[in-house]
Amino acid sequence: MHSAWDGLLQSGRAVTQLTVHTRGGDILYLTDRAPFKHAPWEGIYLGGDGSIVMAVDEEVVGDGKLTVRDGILSDGWGARMTYLPPSEIARIEIRLK
Repeated sequence: MHSAWDGLLQSGRAVTQLTVHTRGGDILYLTDRAPFKHAPWEGIYLGGDGSIVMAVDEEVVGDGKLTVRDGILSDGWGARMTYLPPSEIARIEIRLK
């Protein structure tokens, strides 16, 4: 494998939580992946180029306060997903099972 990212993608382990720190200082969380079982990619897609698509259920932006996002899953509209290009990602924390 060429990188730790490649190893992570090929580990076969289940991702249960994800935290993404952006280069701009925001922190995006998927605190519990279980509710997203029927959402696209079960709430998380880790791209081979280092990009991430994720359902964000909590975030810390701008003012430094934690905000819980509502309406991430909708029976009528589906799941609200956030795309993060690799150039915007400073660090990730990932919980594997």
